[in-house]
Amino acid sequence: MGHDEERSRLVEQAHRYLESAGHPRLLMFGILTVTLASGFLASIALIHLGVSRMPVRYPLMVGVAYATFLSMLWAWLRQQPITSDVSDDPEGLLVPGAAAFGAAAIVKAAEEKERQPKRWSLLDGVGDLGGIGNAGEGCGVLVVLVLIAGLCTLVVSIYLIVTSPMLLAELLVDGALLGAMSRAVSRDSPPHWSHSVLRRTWIAALVTAIVFGLVGWGIERVAPGAHTLAEAWVTDKGR
Repeated sequence: MGHDEERSRLVEQAHRYLESAGHPRLLMFGILTVTLASGFLASIALIHLGVSRMPVRYPLMVGVAYATFLSMLWAWLRQQPITSDVSDDPEGLLVPGAAAFGAAAIVKAAEEKERQPKRWSLLDGVGDLGGIGNAGEGCGVLVVLVLIAGLCTLVVSIYLIVTSPMLLAELLVDGALLGAMSRAVSRDSPPHWSHSVLRRTWIAALVTAIVFGLVGWGIERVAPGAHTLAEAWVTDKGR
């Protein structure tokens, strides 16, 4: 219980730092821009690799985009000086004040270790326990399918941007700060950095992959033989 309370306190501190000086929503917007671009490029690459079926290619495209999203967050985390040595030069730090925040927390953890060695020995290194087939001809059906995919992307993007301060705060604490604290007070393995991110985003990624797969299946039903949305549009208009 004490570990959970300490983690919640640190997350709240990190959240305040990010809100005050870290521009978390702007950062998330940039990450999502790269994520969407990687998904588009992945779809093109998969076509050249022979993955022509849209119900297969679109979910794979979402998977590549999600992997890019996680990689971008990992790259941001690696820029934080807490991940290596809190005495590092914090030049380029996206969250001003995080180094001092991390140093104070690590010192506090070491003091707690000295005062209550048995309690910390048990808790160190613990992670957070936390019928389209006959839908008809015409461009209307294609427009509806594209709107469904676009709406899904928009909703997920807005969700991630709105919740980005807390998501990044948990990432900073679980991935960097608690790891540094664990190394400072014990030899136990620190919690994995991706735990909190996966917990907050895997459902959104799965739903997006399913929606895009269904949209790809619908496009193929409306325009048989088409391998891309552009081909489906041309095929449908030519009828």
